[in-house]
Order: sequence, then C-alpha cells, then structure tokens
Amino acid sequence: MSYLIRNTILSDIEQLIEIEKSANQIFAKTTDLMWLKDSKTISYETHLYFINNYYSIVAIGQTNSPIGFLYARIYENDLYILEIDVMEAFQKKGIGRMLMSHVIQYARCAGIPRVTLTTFTHVEWNKPFYESIGFNILTANLPKYICEKLKREEQNGFSKETRCAMYLDL
Repeated sequence: MSYLIRNTILSDIEQLIEIEKSANQIFAKTTDLMWLKDSKTISYETHLYFINNYYSIVAIGQTNSPIGFLYARIYENDLYILEIDVMEAFQKKGIGRMLMSHVIQYARCAGIPRVTLTTFTHVEWNKPFYESIGFNILTANLPKYICEKLKREEQNGFSKETRCAMYLDL
C-alpha cells in the first residue's frame, strides 16, 4: 500500500484525536507507561491552534483519511517535533519514517540548521527509531526550551531518567 503526506486541514482534527488514542495503545506493552494508553489526548482546540500556527502534516492512505500526523514548531533556531503519532493498525509500516523524512526535508529547505525532539530512552520504538534516522542524544548545552520541555514532562509524570533530548544537524 502506498501512503502520501499532505498538509493538515481543519476537518482532520477528529481523526487526529482518534489517531493519538490508537497510537497510545502501544504503551500497554510497557509496564511503567501503561497509564499512557488511557491518557488524555491533545484537545480539539490545541489541534486547531497547532494546525493554524505550526508545521502540521498528516500521512494518508487510499481513503485520503489521516492515519498519522506530525506537529513541529520553531524554537530559537531549531525545528522541534511537538508530536508524532501513527494509528496502531498502521505502525511498523514506515509511516513514522515518512513523516520524519518530510519534516526534515522541510527544515532543510527552510534553512533550519537542526531538528530536535524529546523521547523515551527505554522504549524500543522511540530512541532507536530516531537514531536510525540519524538523531543523536543531546547531552550538553541544552537550549532553554528543551530544558523547559523536559521539566514539564517530568511534572506530567514522566521519569527524568527515562527521557532524553535528541537532535539532527542538517
């Protein structure tokens, strides 16, 4: 099956909420993160804001309905990945890689020198996935926005020891 990437449109929002719920089900396999499978998703209003103000793309299948999405925004000189989710039934089919490839190409074309994100260090499909694309762990001289993101993640229940910041220099 072939998949395409397109810009997100407002009528996608209800499906994006369903994608996030579906994507979160994979956390049922990770003992310390089981609670994420039933966690609150991004609100309709936040989706609306992200679509209108940030870089926002969806992966679609044959029905033109979203099966994955990615949000990113510029902080300082970096393009930071806010969220990437793929519907559970479509995971492990290269869709996340397609979304990441698209955002990396966007950053290159826009002259953005680095793409960044935060992720889990101990979840098999997170850090290793980003490393396979070329991302490295950011250990020194973390930008202020990354420090704030990691602190907020800790306040939201994530263990500091299981999170890391990553970067890809372009």
